[in-house]
Amino acid sequence: MRDFLLSTAFAALTLAGCADISTGGADAGASASSPDAGEAGVVGAACGATGPNQLCRVTSVCPKVVVDAERFPNCGFRIRGSVVDIQCVCFGESLCPLGTPSTCAEATQLLANQSEAAACSQVMEGRCIALPVAPAKPSTCDKVCAADCRGDTTCRQSCGC
Repeated sequence: MRDFLLSTAFAALTLAGCADISTGGADAGASASSPDAGEAGVVGAACGATGPNQLCRVTSVCPKVVVDAERFPNCGFRIRGSVVDIQCVCFGESLCPLGTPSTCAEATQLLANQSEAAACSQVMEGRCIALPVAPAKPSTCDKVCAADCRGDTTCRQSCGC
């Protein structure tokens, strides 16, 4: 199923090579009217929830760079106009940066050398953006406990996250 989704995402992204990740434009492969397109025409595929902090597994500017759903289950490319960065949703209430690559090679390096746990450790440092929390469902996540899990999903679940 995962391979099917990725191949579908790649089929939707017709860009043949990697361009500078911070520039979209006409050769980015999409029009600005596309629902997942940024202002400059950068398109995301295999995206999560819609909204200003939508995260996508792949972008039209670097179609060969995929955010691995197993290694980075809560991370993806965030497209804001012509700027593309890699962010992680941490503890269900914060958006933390993994990095802002300027090229596809830099995006590949970030994904190879970083981890979701490292990105989420920034919550304690105040370097993340607070996400709106649904008032009907209070968080039971113990952030200190989860920070020690280093990305282990089972451990995070035992912390209530």
